Amino acid sequence: MAGDQNLEQLVDRTLSWDGLYNVRDLGGHPTPQGATRFGAVVRSEGLTLISETGRAALLDYGIQTIVDLRSPREAGEEVHPLRSLPGYRSLPLLDDRAIEHVDDIPDVADAYRYMVDRRAAQIAEILRTMAASPAPQLVHCRAGKDRTGVVVALLLANAGADRGSIVADYAVSDEALTPLYEIWVREAGEDAGPARERMRRYPSRPEAMEALFEHLDTSYGGTRPYLHSSGLSEPELASLASLLAP
Repeated sequence: MAGDQNLEQLVDRTLSWDGLYNVRDLGGHPTPQGATRFGAVVRSEGLTLISETGRAALLDYGIQTIVDLRSPREAGEEVHPLRSLPGYRSLPLLDDRAIEHVDDIPDVADAYRYMVDRRAAQIAEILRTMAASPAPQLVHCRAGKDRTGVVVALLLANAGADRGSIVADYAVSDEALTPLYEIWVREAGEDAGPARERMRRYPSRPEAMEALFEHLDTSYGGTRPYLHSSGLSEPELASLASLLAP
């Protein structure tokens, strides 16, 4: 594990797209075949605050497919600035009812277990779409840490990425999102203390992602058996893995 952590520290995946705070490439994760490929899949928060400069940087990166995991209500309240792109896909991991249920779950790890247990069909459709879509791809929800974190973890694990590296990448969101939370607090016009606490209710701590992998191991026999049980075929999983192949 120490070696994995040292390697993790050498890889900077952060992208500077103006108006975004939690955006990074999924390249550079160690696998038995070599490091995952840069320029294939990017993760981020929602794009509502992206500037024209940031949008230009995103397009210059060559993004062909955008996978929007937000619920229908979220997508209606914050219109996607790149919705008109041919590669835009609205694929909610949680519908409006499910997201209300998740909001009532006090523990982050329990929320992630709910996602994989109760939203397996939606996860399969998201990953199936990614496997069949051109790269580079961008996948995001609203904050880019919970729904996006689960999808990215499954995507990387299917590609054979080291778990320690996946967990470390997930945890980067915790600090990265601090400026965005401050913006949301100001926009909400609420008392800063309670609003900030509510934003921080789901921190991106390593223990939450580690607990998700433990759940996949004990309940399904691992990530790939889980993905099979969700409805994904072996050819689909192989195509999905090829997105990030060295």
